[in-house]
Amino acid sequence: MDKEPVYEEKGMITDDMFWLIAFFLYAVDHVKFLNGREMIIRETAALRLSPTLAPTPFTLTGRGLAILNPFLPYTAVFRFPWLATTSMTSDTLNKTKRDLDAARKRLAPFRAVAVSGSFTYFLVGPITTSFIGLGQTLILIVPLHFLLLALLGFVFSRDGFDLSRRQRAGLIAECLICPMYVPAIVKRLSWRRSQESDGVAFTRENLGAHTFAELMPNVAFRLSDMLEGAEEAERVEIENYKAAIAL
Repeated sequence: MDKEPVYEEKGMITDDMFWLIAFFLYAVDHVKFLNGREMIIRETAALRLSPTLAPTPFTLTGRGLAILNPFLPYTAVFRFPWLATTSMTSDTLNKTKRDLDAARKRLAPFRAVAVSGSFTYFLVGPITTSFIGLGQTLILIVPLHFLLLALLGFVFSRDGFDLSRRQRAGLIAECLICPMYVPAIVKRLSWRRSQESDGVAFTRENLGAHTFAELMPNVAFRLSDMLEGAEEAERVEIENYKAAIAL
């Protein structure tokens, strides 16, 4: 009795693993660290600002972990201090609002680069690989990668985003070595510098009463947790902060 022929799909596992590893590197870049007195205000899919303060942060080596959304490459995430009573003056809040509005507008061309990179590496790459294999796909992708780097360099030449030439060159070099950093460029830029004003106060003054009300339970929980075992000076600081945000 003749045996049925066995067909082997050569390269399928290798090809799939290549793009899975690529996405893994991209996703890892979305794991960020926060100190105990930092929170984030992120952009939603509709580019609205939304504050995030975990009631019980997951910590590693004494620092809080923040997992950013890798599926929205065009959105920014900004770090803010909280429990910062001295950063709640109207002048500080107004300056932060102006700076943040300006930064979000300046991010527009970087958003285009990020979306183009995401489309290239996570859609064109895997789909093309399924038809013509990884080797032929890379021959097509590599020129697109250098085109994206050239576009990124051009955008930086028009707006350095307050970075030195060395810092800009470093970011481009990182994207050259690891192409998956191109789709993450918006978050990498917006994450670099912490904002000046207190994030809770900024939410109260600029993001609406409903958003502020949704944030407050987490703030109250964190402050209550911090009060347990706190020394007298820290207790006074926390109580002053609670009074300042009308908690």
